Amino acid sequence: MPSRISYQNWIAALGQGGDFQLGMENDAKESARTKRVEKWVNRALAKLTPSEREIITRHYLCGESLYDIARQLGKDPRRTTTIHRRAVIKLKKNLALFVRREFVLKGLSLPDCRLCRSPYRAEIEVIIRAKRKEETWHRIIARLKADYDIKIGTPQILISHQKYHMED
Repeated sequence: MPSRISYQNWIAALGQGGDFQLGMENDAKESARTKRVEKWVNRALAKLTPSEREIITRHYLCGESLYDIARQLGKDPRRTTTIHRRAVIKLKKNLALFVRREFVLKGLSLPDCRLCRSPYRAEIEVIIRAKRKEETWHRIIARLKADYDIKIGTPQILISHQKYHMED
């Protein structure tokens, strides 16, 4: 396997042993940025399941087609495609905050989320994280209205914020 490979989009490269390497100039500023990118991408890859990580690595590092990967793993190609799609969504979610901060993307339209815009976002996210699986969203919706004057009509707003805007 090659030790360095560049990729066209947000996953720039995957090196041997699951380490991430980016082919850039070796000046100090780019080297520091490369280390930050490596750290974040490795962290994002570590959050994937083993099968997701294997499919991503084989598809983007080795250049294997999803069909070939499915055949070699003995899986249905549609299932492999679904796993790949889910892994890419997870990687995008886990890398989105870093990409926004590190590369200061201008002109990028971010989701218009009332919870993200709130000056109390950090406090609200602590409340959302504290919700147990067996309890409903009613208590949190009532608390957001009482404490922060944020009116939430349906739990889907909170679920979407939790799924797409909060870091794990």
